[in-house]
This record gives sequence, C-alpha cells and structure tokens, in this order.
Amino acid sequence: MDARTAGREYEDFDPTTNWALEDTSDTLLIHLPGFKKEQLRVQISSAGNLRVMGERLVSGNKWSRFRKELPISSNYDSNKIGAKFDNGILHVKFPKIIIPAEPRKEAKPAVQPTKSPEPTPTEPRKEATPAVQPTKPPEPTPTAEPPKTGQKQDTKEPPKAEKAPEKAPAKPTEEEEKPKKSTEDEEKPKKVKEESKKADEAKIRPEQALQQKKREDLAEKKATEKDQMRGDTADIGKKMENAGGFIAKLKKPRYLLNTLVAALLIVVLSLYVKYALRSLGTTKSDPEL
Repeated sequence: MDARTAGREYEDFDPTTNWALEDTSDTLLIHLPGFKKEQLRVQISSAGNLRVMGERLVSGNKWSRFRKELPISSNYDSNKIGAKFDNGILHVKFPKIIIPAEPRKEAKPAVQPTKSPEPTPTEPRKEATPAVQPTKPPEPTPTAEPPKTGQKQDTKEPPKAEKAPEKAPAKPTEEEEKPKKSTEDEEKPKKVKEESKKADEAKIRPEQALQQKKREDLAEKKATEKDQMRGDTADIGKKMENAGGFIAKLKKPRYLLNTLVAALLIVVLSLYVKYALRSLGTTKSDPEL
C-alpha cells in the first residue's frame, strides 16, 4: 500500500456509460460528475484492453474511485484511440479500420453467340461427259469456183439474236393480299365503348341524385330535432330559473313574512264573507225580526 493512500477510506462506484456510434468511429461516453482531468487515467493494457480509472477526494479521508477495463474490438485502430474530458464527461474515441471497398464491376449481359445456319448438304452435280464419237477422216473440201459473170452471189444474213424470255410478275405476298383495315373500322369499337360509358353514367346520375336528396332530408330532420331539443331544454331551464328565483325569495325573511300576512288576510276575508252570507240568510228566513 502506498504511503499516500494509507489513511484513506475509498468508496468504489460504477459510472454510467453509453456509446455514440458513427460511420468512421465509435465514442464511449463515461459520465464522471465532480471529477477533474488531472484525477483520471486512460491506458491500454498489455493484454490489449482499454483501462480507465480515477479517484477524487469527497470529504476528510473519504475518497471516491472507479476502475473500468474494456476489450478493444478488432475493427478498431488501437494506435489512434484518443480521450477528451469535457463538462464531467470523458469521451474515448475508437477510430474504425476502414477497408477501401473494391469498385463493383457491372455485370454485362451474357450475349449468346448466334449460331449460323448450317448449310444444307447439296449433292454435287454430275457433269455430263460428252460421248466420244469415232473420228471420221476429213472429206476433201471442194475448191471454190470463182463466181461466174452473170450469176448472182448468194449472200446469207447472219442469224438474229433470240429474245430473252420475259420474267413472270412476282406473286403478291399473303400480307399484301389481305385487305388493309381502314381507320374507321378501328375507331368503331372505341366509339361504342365511349357511348356505353355515357349511357352507364346517365343511369347512375339519377340514382345518385335520389341518394343525395335522401341524405339532405335526413340532415334537415336531424337539425330540426336538435333545434326542438334545444328549445325544450331552454324552456325547462327558464322554468327552473323562475322556480329557483321564487325559492330564493322565500328564503328571505321579509318576503316570507309578507307572504304569511297576505295568506292570513285572505283567510280572514274568506271567513268574514262566509259569515256575512250566513247572517243574511238567517235574517231572510225570520220575518218576525
């Protein structure tokens, strides 16, 4: 044990941590409130682990300390790991080892070689061998006599060249023989479809109008019913207000006394009128008086 730490009482704690993930690096955030930069140590152990530790004085001989050791992943560059302490948070940055991606080769469509049509075997034409005729000894040619005077010399005309046979006209193909459809025939089914659509729309419109009228009638009925309900509730409210006002007036002592006096007067007057009527009836029935 070190002489400086001999009389200290340590309290170990586990700080809260979280990660900030990015494309090129990941950052470990260690929350250390109350600590200073000088009270922290960040190391890479011989085993290749990240070691973070620190301690601070709380009061008297009481000290607070922590120690964390994390393995470093193989996709991090351990030579570029850095730490920064800011506002009670220790930022430990782990740069990633970025392997340059090979450019993707665009797959060319496989072109199948077109097979050239195989030549159909043709039988070699047999050349007609000329028949060998026996050679006759040459006949002696008569010597041409000079033309006699007075006789006409026969002059033969050279043979005329024969005319080449005329080619027959080419037969029309099947596509040319078929009658071409006119544009009017192609447009007829389109016109029929449009007319049928218009007829269907004309049938649907009156039905939609009836449904719209029914909806409007129902809306009007509901509105009138709501108005009636509001009127009834208003009348009930007025009656309740009148009754409440009368009850409130009865609660007042002067008003209550006045109503009692008026009621007593009405009772006395009714008794007096009744007694007077009786007295008049008795006087009429006794003629002697």
